[in-house]
Amino acid sequence: LDRSNALNSALQIELTRLRTDELLSRRNGNASVLATYKASADTAQAAVLAYKRDTSLVSTQQLDTLSENIEQFKLQKADAQVRAASLTSTVEQLQSFLSVSVEEASSAMKLLTDPIFQSLLHVKSEAQAELVERRAVWGSKHPKVKHAQSRVSEATYALLERAARTTGINEDTKLDQLALANDENRSEMFNTLIKTSVEKRSLIIEIEQYDTLIAEMEDKLQDISKRAAELESLETAHQAATAIYISAAAKSDLGQSDIFASYPMTQMLVPPLLPGKPEVLKKVFALVGAAIGSVFIVMSLVVAWKRYVLIQKISKRK
Repeated sequence: LDRSNALNSALQIELTRLRTDELLSRRNGNASVLATYKASADTAQAAVLAYKRDTSLVSTQQLDTLSENIEQFKLQKADAQVRAASLTSTVEQLQSFLSVSVEEASSAMKLLTDPIFQSLLHVKSEAQAELVERRAVWGSKHPKVKHAQSRVSEATYALLERAARTTGINEDTKLDQLALANDENRSEMFNTLIKTSVEKRSLIIEIEQYDTLIAEMEDKLQDISKRAAELESLETAHQAATAIYISAAAKSDLGQSDIFASYPMTQMLVPPLLPGKPEVLKKVFALVGAAIGSVFIVMSLVVAWKRYVLIQKISKRK
């Protein structure tokens, strides 16, 4: 019993020593491998960070964001072009109806807000009214008629001089066409023409800005596309190195936790036991055994003797 227990104890001590030794060897080996994998992951991460710092590219999502912005600006440009076309049509219709250009309409509005011009216009209107009254009474060569004509001419000259100084217009017929003091509807249409023209010019400038902005962003998109491809390659390498390191670390932790991997756990099938009392062979069994043994011995002697006699007979025949 003591010998059996001693053998089992020695076996368990040796297995524990072997398991501990293997665990230390495995831990040292895994530490070296993990250090290599971690260095690879750190190197890949440093490459990604350095590339982002040098190129000012944070992530590949910037490429998608830039593409979306370009498409958005293109839609806004198309909408501005549609509105500009509509305003162009309105301006052309107003110009055709009023028989004036946008510049002339702008000059008319300047004259409408010029108090000196309006005062001179009022003077001319009074002179023309006076001329009409006097022509109705006297002939064209009457002094009063000539005086009224002189007033009209002086007022017209003063109006042309003021208009030329204010707007550059020096034609009497054109000046009459642009006089808006007594025609509110025509004045409102002139105002609409100017506002519509301003909106049109504003949209044209906006479209040109869209063209410039879209061209710049498309150039930037091409540049970022190349950088994004390189960044994606670096990030893929970093992810792969990180995944390898994490997988190796998980396997290392799992291997270190399993101390029975190479040397499984042992269990005693039947523990050694002491008998309850000494085992004694019965006398009957002893006598039977002795008798059987005696028979076997006698048979053995007879066979041996007969063998000797047979060998002698065979020798004599030869």
